Amino acid sequence: MSHSPSVAGQKLIAEASTKLLIYFKDGNSRTFHGRPNASSYTPVDPRELEIKRLKRYAESVGPKINVAILYDLHTGQELARLKNGQWV
Repeated sequence: MSHSPSVAGQKLIAEASTKLLIYFKDGNSRTFHGRPNASSYTPVDPRELEIKRLKRYAESVGPKINVAILYDLHTGQELARLKNGQWV
């Protein structure tokens, strides 16, 4: 089941420089986009903050995942892949 994001969600997607595709063991899949903003400070490298956050999320739900793939939205290239609990 897919849905269209809200206006605020569309803005976050447009500002993101990374995305994480997760394929779960139960057959579902989900896409997460990086959030470049920080709450109380300006990060030196917002892209690295996005990558760190997305990797941390994937690791937190690791036992439920078949594979998680991290992409750079500007180049379209795969940055990392989580399979069997290991980043490749």
